[in-house]
Amino acid sequence: MKREAALKVAKPILFNTEMVKAIQDNRKTVTRRLIKPRFREKERGFFTATIAGQLFLCYSDEDDNETRRVKSPYQVGDILYVREAFALYDCKSDCPAKKHSDFPKCKGDVTPFYIYKTDGVTKSPCGVWEAPDKWHPSIHMPKEAARIFLRVKKISVERFQDSFFKSGSTIFALLGEGVDIGEQCRECINTYGSPCCIDDESECGTLDEVRSDYSDLWNSTVKKSDLAKYGWATNPWALVIEFEKLEVEA
Repeated sequence: MKREAALKVAKPILFNTEMVKAIQDNRKTVTRRLIKPRFREKERGFFTATIAGQLFLCYSDEDDNETRRVKSPYQVGDILYVREAFALYDCKSDCPAKKHSDFPKCKGDVTPFYIYKTDGVTKSPCGVWEAPDKWHPSIHMPKEAARIFLRVKKISVERFQDSFFKSGSTIFALLGEGVDIGEQCRECINTYGSPCCIDDESECGTLDEVRSDYSDLWNSTVKKSDLAKYGWATNPWALVIEFEKLEVEA
């Protein structure tokens, strides 16, 4: 797909630096997004339904026992562009050398270009390595700066912890989220095709530690004032989005 065509239809989705790196390394293929109930105490649970080709999040209202629905913010087949921490690098003003006459590549006009926090330091056209003093947060990244595109493959809803404690699926849920499962778990999968611990009764401490790390990561994305409602321990409802990285041409 051409970049210009992708940008015309792409929807934004935010990722922190750690998860962007996991996407770049082809380790992350799933993301979970919080579903914030409109009437939390009245909603029994969520499920999805496709109506006229559109995916809806449905829930039952305890007061009148009616099924209500809201359109899903993402649809299967959607093209997404990743918003990530960035900076606009201008060689003339940002290059630490500040002596452009000493660097032939810096003579004349040098078009400013976007750089990304995930990449760490960057090499300017004059050959000097430097990282900006301040990165702009991902939510402020303009669409024109997009470099990573995803295609939505599948969408479902679940209680946040469901897949992370489900027999036989815990390790694969963590893998899909791009979490580093550690050498011991990787060795089990490479040797046996699945982790040795396939249920809650026999799971090892390593798996529990990895899951704990992921719960900490989730909590870090929730405002402190909202942890009592949407933190890991509350087991909130989540939109589970499976995706594939989309190759785009300039």
